[in-house]
Amino acid sequence: MEKERELYLNPNGRDMWLILDQDKKRIRTIDIKTQKVTIYPFLTKKDAKANYQCWLDNQATRLPTTFIVRSEEYLRPHMKSTIKELGLPIPQKELLKEYIVFHRAVNGYVFMNIENFTNSILPELTFNDINRINVETKISKQKNTYDEVHELHQGALV
Repeated sequence: MEKERELYLNPNGRDMWLILDQDKKRIRTIDIKTQKVTIYPFLTKKDAKANYQCWLDNQATRLPTTFIVRSEEYLRPHMKSTIKELGLPIPQKELLKEYIVFHRAVNGYVFMNIENFTNSILPELTFNDINRINVETKISKQKNTYDEVHELHQGALV
């Protein structure tokens, strides 16, 4: 069976590649920042698959610390507004090269325009990925606001 590889955004803030090797009954994680590999063995293939899926289902909804966007993805309709809503800087269209690399610094994200990128350790996000993160972040904010208001009303009723 082929290995499955997915980006895992750990709730503790670390970005990792999560690799399921079902034949060997294990999950490997590769820390994107340090490239440290950790292996988690399981008793059965079913346990390995179930844990892999559980980790992916419970990952954080956020942008990775460092990620790549293809310039052609950036030029898609509504991409600029979505990037702006997430608080990312907007590169000038005229200066774009093949890729845009975003990295979270102390004061927010910074970007670089680069060509011929071959480092496969950094995740590449598409318009759909960025849009999904934006939508889920909005839903989460609305839910938190609703819960806060609901708690205030509950306190008033008691």
